[in-house]
Amino acid sequence: MISMNRGSEFITYLQLCFIMMLSTGLLNHVIIIPLMLQQAGRDGWLSVIMLALIVLAWIPLLQRLMKAKGQQALFPWMKATFGPAVAWCVTAIVGLYLWISAFVTVKDTANWAKTSYLPQTPFFLITVSLLLLCIFGALAGLRSIAICSGILLPFVVLFGYFIMFANARYKDYSLMFPLFEHGYMPVVRGTVYIGAGLAELFLLLLIQHRISKTPRFRGLAVLALILCGLTIGPLIGSITNFGIKEAANIRYPAFEQWRLVTVSKYIEHIDFLSIYQWMSGAFIRISFMVFLIVELLPLKSLYHRLLMCIFSGVTLLIAVNLHLNDMLFFKFLEIFFLPGTTAIFLLLSLFLFLMSWFRSRRGTKPRPKDL
Repeated sequence: MISMNRGSEFITYLQLCFIMMLSTGLLNHVIIIPLMLQQAGRDGWLSVIMLALIVLAWIPLLQRLMKAKGQQALFPWMKATFGPAVAWCVTAIVGLYLWISAFVTVKDTANWAKTSYLPQTPFFLITVSLLLLCIFGALAGLRSIAICSGILLPFVVLFGYFIMFANARYKDYSLMFPLFEHGYMPVVRGTVYIGAGLAELFLLLLIQHRISKTPRFRGLAVLALILCGLTIGPLIGSITNFGIKEAANIRYPAFEQWRLVTVSKYIEHIDFLSIYQWMSGAFIRISFMVFLIVELLPLKSLYHRLLMCIFSGVTLLIAVNLHLNDMLFFKFLEIFFLPGTTAIFLLLSLFLFLMSWFRSRRGTKPRPKDL
């Protein structure tokens, strides 16, 4: 059932947390960790702890924006408060990020599928199958994405704890030390990269009007700490299982940890469970990103919303199938995507906060005709 009407459905904050744990969790768990291992080395887990403290200080700013915005959609609120020029500029920046984020997820997922368990399957067929499923998920609406997240997440978490305990005998925690072997800069660089995952909390502004109750500081802090946990767990696992030199050379360290698992001498090679984990996160993340693209734009008619959803899927399919090898893709993530995400969302949140604060000090209220 297609349900893309604006304002037609609401979800609880708990359901949103399920979506974020799978969506942003995939980014933190799979895409960021290889770069963290290269940029921060064994100090990477310290970067996560440092960032957690920074994010807890940033959340009140985000909460202030959510309070100022209220239950309005983001674009009408910005247009009424800051004017159409600012509204369209911010919308263009955030919309471009959502599209690139979906592109990165499709590209990385298809690359992994092609190299690990579908080597004889055409790359185009993998991407078409994945995007068709995700576009259908986006068309089904936010509530459907939330329900799917609630069904998929428990098994993702269960398998995560399973691999953590199954590989415990192989872990050498002395490999996490010494810290600051190369100074403090690796920790700073690691903070910038993992910041891309936590900065996605900014996306709550896009979906706030769909949440039945605006989250408080405690709820946002718990979600932020959970997302940090989804990074520090596999990061420490990679370092303690493989050592930092070997882990930094592995393209998909979270997946390689599954290849170590043996239940007994009669049961091994159960890394197929990682396919469930990865595909669950990819499906929810891509569907959610495409849905947010449609939700972000001031599209009122169902026809235009459907058209934008399909257009997003078609452009993603074309872009993903361009000849971009994995080395260039990895460099794109390292140089542009992850540092850029951290910088853009930090600057946007500060910009909107300051603009909102100045307007409130001047006593400027939104014009009724713009609401």
